[in-house]
Amino acid sequence: MVFVSVFSPGCIYALDSSSGEICWRLELPGYGSSSTHLAGEMLLAKTSGTLYSLDPLSGRIFWEFCPYGPEREMIYSLPTVDGNRLFLGDRNGWLHCLNVLTGQTIWKRQISDGDDVNATACVVGGLVITATNAGFAQALSVEDGQPEWKSNLDGGCINHLFVSNKNLAVAANSLHFLDPSTGESRGRVQWPGYPISFAAGASSKVIAFRHLDWTDDMSDEEKQRYHSEHIKVALIDSSRTIQEIACSEYAHAARFSPATGLLYVSGFRGLDVLNPETSEWLYTMKTDEENYSLSLPDVSKGGVYVMDGYGVVHALRHPDYFL
Repeated sequence: MVFVSVFSPGCIYALDSSSGEICWRLELPGYGSSSTHLAGEMLLAKTSGTLYSLDPLSGRIFWEFCPYGPEREMIYSLPTVDGNRLFLGDRNGWLHCLNVLTGQTIWKRQISDGDDVNATACVVGGLVITATNAGFAQALSVEDGQPEWKSNLDGGCINHLFVSNKNLAVAANSLHFLDPSTGESRGRVQWPGYPISFAAGASSKVIAFRHLDWTDDMSDEEKQRYHSEHIKVALIDSSRTIQEIACSEYAHAARFSPATGLLYVSGFRGLDVLNPETSEWLYTMKTDEENYSLSLPDVSKGGVYVMDGYGVVHALRHPDYFL
């Protein structure tokens, strides 16, 4: 099956991966999140207020977690699963640890007083590590939520945290590389005036998107430059920039596929495929339509599955050259 989360009206679809036939659908009482997540024999999906555990075969709800009521937009982070534990941050500054089978709270810890925990956590070495809009990363014990270390960042973080080359990568205004066991800085990559909008791990490298910073006191010339300058992708190895390359217009996120070893970059005007080892753009799918807005793709069994801004799911045959 292909599982699809639709933003508005909020809905989860399960499609047959061969035919595209709808197997089941579940309406959500709110806007759908950006993705779904398979965890063993359950499918995790969410709105901005509720996390659902679903039966992937039928869409039946196993359990739901809604700490502030379904009408409030309080959960912008995505779930992280480690064994029988699930970690999820909220906009009141809490990190929740749930039993992934039952949805019951194992522990919770307020790590920021009123500042959002919108980043998606990472689990490494017995620690769950997340970051906040207040500009710091925080590590807690997986077992009981006790704070282990705290590291300041140069801005808020709303991205997912991940490990690359034994470094914890945290995207704020700069891309920070931290020791995951202590939080000590191992370096950072920055472009003055260009904060990091997204970062992803890819085999031995990190891919970072940087864009021109917006300020309220911009001149008309600077505003024109902001709207015309494309986002750049940087390839980074061990906290140093190897290469900067241009990508399709309005690229916004990327996903690395271990199955192919390639990076898939989604944008408002198409989908780019990059070989991160050679820095070569292998393939580009573009459209002349504005606001086409492709989602992050999933790659499986020689196919690329991606949804556009009109709610149409495309199953594309992956070129044999890449496999």
